[in-house]
Amino acid sequence: MIYNQEKKVLKNPLSFWLNFEGEERVLFWDLKTNFLVIGAVRLLKFEPKKNKISDYKILFSSNTFFKSVDDSKWNGMGNETIAFKYYYIVENGKSSFWFYGDKKELFDFNIPHVKHNINDIKCDYFEWEKLFANIHSNIKNGKIDKVVPSREIEVECNDKFNVISILDNLIKLNPGCFIFAYCKNNKTFLGASPEILVQKKGTDIMSYALAGTLKKNNKNDISLQDKLLNDPKNNLEHMIVVNSISNIMKNATGNSDVEKTELMELKNLYHLRTIVHTVDGFFSILEWKDMLHPTPAMGGCPRNLALDILKKFEHHERGLYASPLGIIRENGDGIFVVGIRSALVIGNKLYAYVGCGVIEQSNCLDEYEETNNKLQTILECL
Repeated sequence: MIYNQEKKVLKNPLSFWLNFEGEERVLFWDLKTNFLVIGAVRLLKFEPKKNKISDYKILFSSNTFFKSVDDSKWNGMGNETIAFKYYYIVENGKSSFWFYGDKKELFDFNIPHVKHNINDIKCDYFEWEKLFANIHSNIKNGKIDKVVPSREIEVECNDKFNVISILDNLIKLNPGCFIFAYCKNNKTFLGASPEILVQKKGTDIMSYALAGTLKKNNKNDISLQDKLLNDPKNNLEHMIVVNSISNIMKNATGNSDVEKTELMELKNLYHLRTIVHTVDGFFSILEWKDMLHPTPAMGGCPRNLALDILKKFEHHERGLYASPLGIIRENGDGIFVVGIRSALVIGNKLYAYVGCGVIEQSNCLDEYEETNNKLQTILECL
């Protein structure tokens, strides 16, 4: 281990982010367990053949959805694993400051609460209709079972978006989710993901199958919950994801354990969730991330055909949206979530991303409304 450590308690952990304005930074906060790590100031790009994981307190890793990126706003974002010089970590109720080399004095800041004055958002339903029709025709022709199209919604503000205010709102409004932010070159990708792509704890490998969505009515409506649990269309869409993850695990290790499908309740939505496990002591978490991404919850099934369709008919760049991003600990354990319910913030512009699974039984307007419901995760934080 090449870091020094000292006990440090900030009144609000987001103050650590504000101590490093203009620097490359990352935030990863598991609100279920209250495990938080914020890293600042790049130390190096981690390369497995040159560096040892055990030398670094925590590594941050991210990928773009597709290997190549053409849109300039995503330039330099993703497709690397990074060690930072400074970390603020909260775990098991204890806070600590880790630093490489010279220590930096940390200050508490007041966290701003900004109500952004945003311009009207352009209606993109006509573009969505064309995208949906092209995808649905390929499904009806029997070429593919499921495709997950997405929308890019551009939001403009009269002033620069305040990233820390948005993050603070994401934390307060999304209990049980994973809050993430990655800032580089004055661009910040942030969001509140409910979905684990892969988690490694020793030899236990775990992934979420998360697909099937229903809007909440802000009541504990048992009949609404039962409706989703027993809905044929949503269950078919969901089982495509379950079977894919289970098969990948079986092919890699010879075993998989599929838990009972249950409801995941978020602030605005219900999802179907099935947790899938396997036991493995051979592959690294980076290798598992590459094997599982993208699941049919993000791309489609069969995978390669779905990705070809998305490349052909989606006219925006996904960048880090729907992609793996996560942390790796010094013992090789770690967690990658899927970068959904997310947005890229650049100055006074914000690009929000949402998607949904399309199968033969899908309806164009219903799927559009589903993406609008998912969009609220970002919009209500502005």
